[in-house]
Amino acid sequence: MFGKNEHSLAKGIIMSLNHWSGIGRLRDDPESFETSSGDPVSRFILVCDREFKNSRGERESDSIPVSVYGKDAEFVVKHLQAGRSVVVPGRLKIHYNRHKNTYFAEISSNYVEALERPKGNNHDAEAEA
Repeated sequence: MFGKNEHSLAKGIIMSLNHWSGIGRLRDDPESFETSSGDPVSRFILVCDREFKNSRGERESDSIPVSVYGKDAEFVVKHLQAGRSVVVPGRLKIHYNRHKNTYFAEISSNYVEALERPKGNNHDAEAEA
């Protein structure tokens, strides 16, 4: 990765990164709740189309669970509905249920951006003001 005589801050340091980014549409209207400390959380399923077609010539998609925290959790519940296109940066979070011996993956995010405005609706313009 580095040349023989190169000096770098990264040289000799083990680096790691847990960053995920996706563009898709909400499968259903988002759900909302609060953490035990009262912080807002919203959850939804992000449907992301795959780049390729299957053997039948159809595009498949992945349904990815997303949890959004903080101010954007409130934005998601207030302004996004099923079918809206969004971009979601976040991190992959794996939960383990030791009683069922199962794993569950989700994207954890503090930011969601709508990629389009709803037709005939000024709610997003009000939210940006």
